[in-house]
Amino acid sequence: MINDYNDSHEAFVFFQQNVEVDPRAIEAYKAMILQKDYAYLIFQISDNKVIIQEKGDQKASYSAFLTKFRQYVEGKKECRYGLATIKGHKDGELRAELVLISYCVDDAPIRMRMLYSAAFGHLKVAFKEIRNIIITSNGSELTEKNVKRTFHFDD
Repeated sequence: MINDYNDSHEAFVFFQQNVEVDPRAIEAYKAMILQKDYAYLIFQISDNKVIIQEKGDQKASYSAFLTKFRQYVEGKKECRYGLATIKGHKDGELRAELVLISYCVDDAPIRMRMLYSAAFGHLKVAFKEIRNIIITSNGSELTEKNVKRTFHFDD
């Protein structure tokens, strides 16, 4: 168990330096933003790589994404990343926004939370076009209503 600042800082630096984003994850991200091939992507860390765990069909809703995303995390003491499209109306116009999410429940092991926290920086660099980011340990912050409020959508 990590007990003091030096141990936790060293562990954070170790995790940050030793996790990379899998090239297939970057390819899927590009296919999502350029060709609109997917409505969402769910990622996990495995063998020191951020890899794709699931791809959501281009017609999938944010609600479908959230259901799947929560299944991987809640009640399992886990963490995941998600990249999702959320649609809503703003100023009478239908808009689609991409949001990058880091979701780690509070009861996930400390080392896992540190690993996901440290590696999130690599994901943000790899997905540099994404400006909308949510980091949470509370699933209620991810509801469609709450995320739409973040984007100031009218609906």
